Amino acid sequence: MHGWKDTSEIWRFYGPLAVVSVLFLSGRLFQNFALLNFPDGVRQIATFTLASSVFFPCMSAVNFFPQLSNTLIKGKRDLNTVGVFALITCSGLSVVFWSLAWTGWGTRVIGGLFTISDQVLGDIVYYLRWYSPVVFLTGLVNFVSGLLMQCHRTGWVSGLRGASLVTLILVLAAGLFWDLEARLVIGISCVLPELVAVILGLWCLRNRVKLPAGGSARISYREIWCFFWPLALTTMMFTLSRPIINQLVTVAGKREAISDWTEEVLAALAVAFGFAMIFQMMINQLRNVYVTFALERPSETRAFAVQLIVGLTVLMLFVG
Repeated sequence: MHGWKDTSEIWRFYGPLAVVSVLFLSGRLFQNFALLNFPDGVRQIATFTLASSVFFPCMSAVNFFPQLSNTLIKGKRDLNTVGVFALITCSGLSVVFWSLAWTGWGTRVIGGLFTISDQVLGDIVYYLRWYSPVVFLTGLVNFVSGLLMQCHRTGWVSGLRGASLVTLILVLAAGLFWDLEARLVIGISCVLPELVAVILGLWCLRNRVKLPAGGSARISYREIWCFFWPLALTTMMFTLSRPIINQLVTVAGKREAISDWTEEVLAALAVAFGFAMIFQMMINQLRNVYVTFALERPSETRAFAVQLIVGLTVLMLFVG
């Protein structure tokens, strides 16, 4: 029973990560709210939802970068090796996504994925082009976040996301105030917040992450890849459900364009998923808790997991 009582340190570690989950998904809710204040807001949300469902499977692989850096980096030598792997992975994913967003064959692939008009397809491609650098930027932020977690500086992790959210809100407010084009405002709000988080994250890497000079004994790129690819594949399979669901919605609507019914369903799904994902991301932060505490404090980690799951389940029932 000692483990049930001695979870306060884990809760202090987890608390800022729970805030990260709320901040990260709040950004998407703010974007949807801003789009509603532009002309033809429901249609704008529907189009942005389709674009995001194409983007998320490409971006999802870097969602496990915090566990990659937290688990495999034990010193400065590991930082160099794992850091190069992360840069190569981010670059490779970015090239794939850039080709999807900026080439004719990529446009044809997207057009074949959804039953939509040429105008809507053009809007989706426009959003995807703004999304193009986000894969790389988010990968860097997640990589640094894992190192901050290893140093038990989770407050700085929430600080990165807090700075990103503040930037996003300022961009949206400026766009509404100056009556800018909706697509342009949302595009900037996808890129600029991540760029701010990267700049702050690199500062944290230099000033807040302290690693010993050594590291693991000759960790190889093959070992890193064997650790990484099952995690990346798992989360990519999950995010593939989004474009599949959206495809079914577009097929159910009119084939020549997005109908009013389709717009409303896609917009409702965007808002519903945004709220529901908050709880899922809070549960997902358990993987960071296990990586950090499970080996040395298994009983306390299990007790914390039970406390968290029961607490979030009760909260979901209350909210629902």
